[in-house]
Amino acid sequence: MSAPRSLASARALAEAMLGAALGAAEIVNRIYHEADRGVTFKVGDDPVTRADHEANAFLLDALGRIAPGVVLVAEESDPASYAGYAEADAAFFIDPLDGTREFVAKNGEFCVMVGFAEAGRATVGVVACPSWAEAFLGASLGEGAERGFAERALPGGRREPIHVSSTESLGDARGLISRSHKSAATDAVLARLGAKELVPYGSAGLKALQVATGAFDFYAHPGPSGMLWDSCAPEAIVRGAGGLLTDAAGVAIDYRRPTLANERGVLAAGLALHGRGVEVLAPFVPGASPSRACRSAPCAAPQGPLPPRRTPPEVNPMTTLRTLTLSLLLVTTRAVAGPCDDVASTVRQTNELRRRGAHDAAVTR
Repeated sequence: MSAPRSLASARALAEAMLGAALGAAEIVNRIYHEADRGVTFKVGDDPVTRADHEANAFLLDALGRIAPGVVLVAEESDPASYAGYAEADAAFFIDPLDGTREFVAKNGEFCVMVGFAEAGRATVGVVACPSWAEAFLGASLGEGAERGFAERALPGGRREPIHVSSTESLGDARGLISRSHKSAATDAVLARLGAKELVPYGSAGLKALQVATGAFDFYAHPGPSGMLWDSCAPEAIVRGAGGLLTDAAGVAIDYRRPTLANERGVLAAGLALHGRGVEVLAPFVPGASPSRACRSAPCAAPQGPLPPRRTPPEVNPMTTLRTLTLSLLLVTTRAVAGPCDDVASTVRQTNELRRRGAHDAAVTR
């Protein structure tokens, strides 16, 4: 199967996933503006809300009809429902509300994320951002611009390609770091990057998106960084935008490993900057060798000048995704109304590309 055909199939899957994510984002946005958001706590101070549960249920139903039989690994689901995902050829990784702490704090820094992984690698991802009234989608099937894409979806049906920044020096770089998982130890490690600026921000997905758009140059966290559903969709989009998202030691995240937790941190950046970040962070990642790094090149960024840096808009309490959702109504209806016939063929096509050596993976030097 030719690469363009595989990319077309990946795009069709991304559009179907986007329709589901936008529907979930409408639910999240509605509850965000209600007085009672049903806040409870899982363990300790880890919050969960009615929006988490309702969006989770919606996505399970929608994605189950888009791709019957594909494993659905979702944050708010019973783990028994996705037991055996590590042996599956493909799986969806679903975070119905990434940034629940920010959702509760009402600062607008949250999103809905759906990622699709094949043979342990993130290949397609979508993220819907209610407070930005935007959504993002991307795919990375192998090396070269013809094997991937990354786009921002805007109200009115407009689409625009996104690119990681071209910054190569850490001293010139502006980075995003976790707001909720800061400590003296992580701050000390991050300071070693020598970045021009380090900005705390909520939601792993939103931090990665701002790297994918070039608004910031990197996103780094040297310690435990959420779960596989926190990284799958963002990784596919960052790679489609010409960058890399790996663990903090530069090793590719394996979506078929038996443990869900991303214990070895995260680093997202353009290619050159990513390598320099790995040199600094790897010695501080438990069990990692400083010489190990991700050397495979993802999809090249689309040609043309980089877009201007973007600062997320201030949160308007009355902002909704309705305009964006209506602009994609035909896609959404087609995606959620019935099974996506191309999903199984997409898996087969990508496996064929992989057998031919076209599917890239992080390797050891």
